[in-house]
Amino acid sequence: MTLPPKKTILVVEDTALVRTTVRMILEHANFTVLAAASADEAVELSGHATSIDLLLSDVMMPGISGPDLALKLK
Repeated sequence: MTLPPKKTILVVEDTALVRTTVRMILEHANFTVLAAASADEAVELSGHATSIDLLLSDVMMPGISGPDLALKLK
């Protein structure tokens, strides 16, 4: 029996405790997690990823909103 490939989630959260907790929960649920503390870091990580299946972002971050980041990454 072959397992389906892991889905990749990009988590963008500027609060370290929240980012770490979300990452641990998602990894425990068998997702590949890319975690970024800022929008700039998220853009950099996305450039190295083969695919990102879901963006989970803080809505209000310094410099850019989550929806604006989603548009930028799209």
